[in-house]
Amino acid sequence: MVREVCKWLGKYYIHISSLKNHVNEVKILKSKLEKLKLFSSVFFKTFVFFMIIMFAHIIIKFIEIRKSNVHSEPNYFVIVYGLYYVIPIIISYTIHIVCKYKIRKLEQLGDIEAYPSSRLKLTVLKSLKKIATKKVLLFILFISTLVCIIIPSIVIYVFVNKHVNYTGNTAPPYPLQGIYTAKDFGISSNEITIATEDNIDLWVSEVTVEEPKAIIIYISGIVQPSVTYYYGHAKWMKENNYASFLLELRGHGRSEGDKICLGYEETKDVKALVRYIKMQEKYKELPIILQGASMGGAVAVNAFGSIEEISGLIAMSAYSSFEDVIYDYMKNNHVPRFISNFGRLITRIGLQFNFGNLVNTMTPINHIQNSNGRPVFLIASKGDTSVPYQNTLRLKEKLGDCELWIRDSDAHFIIENTDFINFEQDEEYCSRILTFLEEKVVQ
Repeated sequence: MVREVCKWLGKYYIHISSLKNHVNEVKILKSKLEKLKLFSSVFFKTFVFFMIIMFAHIIIKFIEIRKSNVHSEPNYFVIVYGLYYVIPIIISYTIHIVCKYKIRKLEQLGDIEAYPSSRLKLTVLKSLKKIATKKVLLFILFISTLVCIIIPSIVIYVFVNKHVNYTGNTAPPYPLQGIYTAKDFGISSNEITIATEDNIDLWVSEVTVEEPKAIIIYISGIVQPSVTYYYGHAKWMKENNYASFLLELRGHGRSEGDKICLGYEETKDVKALVRYIKMQEKYKELPIILQGASMGGAVAVNAFGSIEEISGLIAMSAYSSFEDVIYDYMKNNHVPRFISNFGRLITRIGLQFNFGNLVNTMTPINHIQNSNGRPVFLIASKGDTSVPYQNTLRLKEKLGDCELWIRDSDAHFIIENTDFINFEQDEEYCSRILTFLEEKVVQ
């Protein structure tokens, strides 16, 4: 009898101890549940905060760019500011999801007291961890796909799939969209239409001279200036016995095409013009020099490396690759290097979606190497924010022996005060260009 009572008391004591332990565990789990709810709320608010700040930053910069002058960044650069916030947004939302799923599954399982077994609780917690981990990985995969592929591809698609129609405006954000004629500069010209190998008609204006030393082909940028701004250069070249051709690239002005190709396709435009020039008896033996600015500089580099008949190159504010522009811009704005590299990567992915393998084969950094001893003059402005001058330094490093001028200025188009109309007042610019032509090309 005594033995049975002792045995019963022992079981009772064990049961009471077990209940106490269970109650303590329940309290601990409930405490963890409350903490999870708190963490979930805090990190969701953090996520919303960063999203609001990101969109506010982008909108503010967009307004600034729209109101600023010709030296400002292009409109599409506002996207770069969103990359500042990608990492904290992903981290905060990921932590929120982890907490949220743990809370949701615990609540779905009902009363925690229904699980007195420590082994069962451990099994439940492991299951919850697996579920949360799976959801987090799916979320990160979704965000990564969205940020790295879909958004850049759509943004670039919208930006490039259009025809640039010059408005004649001379006000921000694109104040170099005036449309000029040769008569505005007191000279005459022959306006012609040439066809490319892929059947796109291009507008070209020829300014002749009786006994030309050489031929200059002028190429303009992505959105501005209109190539007709180079009639001033053509007049100056005429006075120095150089013939000139103003080439309006595909997708611009009076040329056909509904896509801005960022230098990937425009080599065909230059080839068509060089072919036309070489068919003219008066030009057959004359050297041909390309001069382009911004995207026009990149087109000039690509064409120079692809067409052996071109004798010289003047590339102003040319990018080494389009994705390098994004990288340098972010780096110059004190963005951490790993985020800058991320920006370069997603830009490249977006470009490949829109231009395919040309992104790998038709880049200035590759084609600058094909100079084969022909004279090259690379020019950039140290304070340029549209195409940072580091792009020109890359081209110089890749090429080696060439003329280099890094101007202490913020003028994207190099000319002092971006005054194409009165550019001859910029004596240093005129002197350097003419010296290069006389000493390195014509000799």
